[in-house]
Amino acid sequence: MRGGCGRLPALVLATWLALGSAAGAATLQVRAGDATPDAGGCGSKANPCDTIQAGVDNAASGDVVNVGKGSYAENVVVATPAVRLRGAGTLLGMPLSSCPGAAARTVAGECSSFGTQPECEAGWQLDATDLIPRAASCYWNGEACIPCNLENAETFLCTNSCSPMTPAALTVTADDVAIEKLRVRAPEFVGIAVADANGVTIRGARVEGAGSACIAVEGDRVLVSGSSARACAGEGILVVGADAVLAKNRLTGTDAIALRVRGARSLIERNSATLVSGSCIRVDGDATVAERNRLSLCGGAGIDVRGTAIRASRNSVRGSARGIDAQCRAIPEVCADAARTSIADCADQGTQIACEATAQLSPNNGVIACFWNGSCGACNLNQAQLGNCVDTCLPELGGRCGAGLVEANKVRETFDDECLIVEGPDDGLEVVRNQASLCSRGGIAIAGQGVRVERNVVTDCGAFSDAFGFQIEGDDHDLLSNVARGCSGDGFHVADGAVGTSLSRNQAIENGGDGFDVEAAIATYIVDSIATHNVGGGFEVSAGATTTTVERSRASGNLLDFCDEGSVTAVIQSQFGTTGVPCTPD
Repeated sequence: MRGGCGRLPALVLATWLALGSAAGAATLQVRAGDATPDAGGCGSKANPCDTIQAGVDNAASGDVVNVGKGSYAENVVVATPAVRLRGAGTLLGMPLSSCPGAAARTVAGECSSFGTQPECEAGWQLDATDLIPRAASCYWNGEACIPCNLENAETFLCTNSCSPMTPAALTVTADDVAIEKLRVRAPEFVGIAVADANGVTIRGARVEGAGSACIAVEGDRVLVSGSSARACAGEGILVVGADAVLAKNRLTGTDAIALRVRGARSLIERNSATLVSGSCIRVDGDATVAERNRLSLCGGAGIDVRGTAIRASRNSVRGSARGIDAQCRAIPEVCADAARTSIADCADQGTQIACEATAQLSPNNGVIACFWNGSCGACNLNQAQLGNCVDTCLPELGGRCGAGLVEANKVRETFDDECLIVEGPDDGLEVVRNQASLCSRGGIAIAGQGVRVERNVVTDCGAFSDAFGFQIEGDDHDLLSNVARGCSGDGFHVADGAVGTSLSRNQAIENGGDGFDVEAAIATYIVDSIATHNVGGGFEVSAGATTTTVERSRASGNLLDFCDEGSVTAVIQSQFGTTGVPCTPD
């Protein structure tokens, strides 16, 4: 069992040891408003650096840059590995007055010379996963080729545009950098950005008022701990990379997803998020662990996770559109570096077959690839969004659901959907000991194949007439020792087309519909189960249900304890007070 103890302290300790063990590491001082000159070197107590950038520029690998109190109106880039940037200062990201690297960028005249969409977009240097704007280029607006600018940048079709925007208040481009206790306020775009750097630690940072994501990371083995993100126009924390650890962070008032990860083997624990426009946590990746997070008032899901071998346990979700949405789905593999194409490669392909053979696009690592629309052009974000450039890198998918587990979560007061939505495409996903209450559309919805649902309790669901305690779709699910009480619809609803559902030792009590309703399902087996005081039927086998077995079960106090309109129904050693047809209407 992967819990909150053990892994995080070990990673933090290892990071600190690595940062502190460099021989001869120095501590450079930065003091806001210092009058001593920085030219020729700075950072001593006698001559502290005036700006954070000057302190970073004078630091060697392994050095510590200690930022003093005060405000620093600048944009900082950390390009030296293993620098530790810490302190009590506040960094204020500033708009850029001109585009850096102008020689690498297009101009209006160059764009207007391209008369067709393929020609225009062939020069589009956009990497769909880049968090940092890169070389600006041209944009096809449906009628003409125009240069990227601030207006179309905001449509996310030109996120790499040269504009008066600043990429980030603080940008890290080197490995093993640590950012500690720094405060970042009101940047124009991203607050803290990590661009293609691995092993970065962000600890105790406070970012607020970002014009996009507060913290955005591209890189593996990132640790974000004890930090806060508030009033972000984009995500609170966005990570694209594997082996991320996100722990004890506080996210408030984000206009997008509060915490989003795209990558495998992420550990997300003990975070809190509230007042979020989108989902509080969204993860796309295999072997995700989300534990002991406290989430409330999420406009989407409390936790929305896609991948294989997923685990969500001991989380609390309250007052969100939907609770926990765990979809065990295979994630496409990533392209190997050797398989990548380039824009020049695309232009060299004269036939559709040759063009599409080189289409090695991967959304996880920004591979530039090719698509055919009369000539061979380079894939870009626009074409990907139109469906012309999908991930054709490798057809192999990730592993099976394996030991997928949704366990001991508490979800209440969803206002638009079920408290738990779980789907497993193959055997191995388990839903165990969860509590769901006051769910607007239903308690727990199961789909896919071979999900084991055990010892869950659903109570008082129902802003909608079909608010079932448990809704079962798909094949070969096992439900054991669950309770549905006080829902406005059926306690247990085996939906049309479900095959091979087994329900053992379940209880349906005081629900507004039937206790157990089998609708046009095949080979449903109900054993040792109880239905009492439901407004509809206790056990109802509706028309179209085939090969239903009800064994050693009992019902009492229902409008009609047992009703059978199905075909090939077997009742074995069961006790019902009232029986008959027709069944109660749904």
